[in-house]
Amino acid sequence: MGYFKKEAQTMDARASPSHVERVGDGQGNHHLGLSYHLNRITQRKEGLMEPIRQLLTRLGVMAAHPGAFAVLIFYAALWYIFDRDTLDWHAVATLSVWFMTLLIQRAEHRDTQALQAKIDELLHAQRGADSSLTRIDEEEPEEIERHRSQARTKD
Repeated sequence: MGYFKKEAQTMDARASPSHVERVGDGQGNHHLGLSYHLNRITQRKEGLMEPIRQLLTRLGVMAAHPGAFAVLIFYAALWYIFDRDTLDWHAVATLSVWFMTLLIQRAEHRDTQALQAKIDELLHAQRGADSSLTRIDEEEPEEIERHRSQARTKD
């Protein structure tokens, strides 16, 4: 067995909730081992990161919405109305970069949605395909990566 495979199995064993290592200090006192505490810290971090991941995903989708361009125009109009003196070439460059970013995000989102629709159609047409994969695009990117790595290990 290779080093990395053995290390992965060791990490899986540590991560399982049923694995609680009790360590004695030689005087009859027992306490939970380091692997238990590391597992608890990791679970807490994951719990805190989930809302942030969802927020970032929603922001990416919102940036691809046509309303994002309206926000940009509204922002530029407010800038012009309230602080006309600072609306110089640097400001125009800033607004142009923001516009191009939204334009690229919109094009990427359109392309991704088109590809996803085509893949969904192929999965529906294939009899032996796992139909649960048609909803994988609703998952967070980290979950999709985990699913892909699990699928690769089965191959």
